[in-house]
Amino acid sequence: MTFSRASSEIRRLLEARDERNALRVVFQLVDDMRRALGDGREGFLELGPMPTGDRRFDALLAGLAEHEAREAGQSPPKWATRLSVVLDPPWYVSPYLRAMAEVESPEPLRARGILITAADLTRV
Repeated sequence: MTFSRASSEIRRLLEARDERNALRVVFQLVDDMRRALGDGREGFLELGPMPTGDRRFDALLAGLAEHEAREAGQSPPKWATRLSVVLDPPWYVSPYLRAMAEVESPEPLRARGILITAADLTRV
């Protein structure tokens, strides 16, 4: 799944008020991004997403691209570093795990006001 396809699907799901499945699309994108970066496909990050219609998801996609690029030893894509959305109040992706998210959220996400647990970013 590409950023473009993911953002279109997220927009569609959010318009249908289905935030849960919109988050599932994000987590699928994380899996695909990790696989692509692990295979050396650096261009995977270059083409950014379309706006999702929700500042939270736009910031989440940018933060994830920046985080995963750094984890893979690459420079973050320009589109992700230019997106200056900072959520205030912060968005707790897993609201029942607030304390854990405050500790575990990667810096590129935290800087955008997104607090997420490591478990949310890891799939088995």
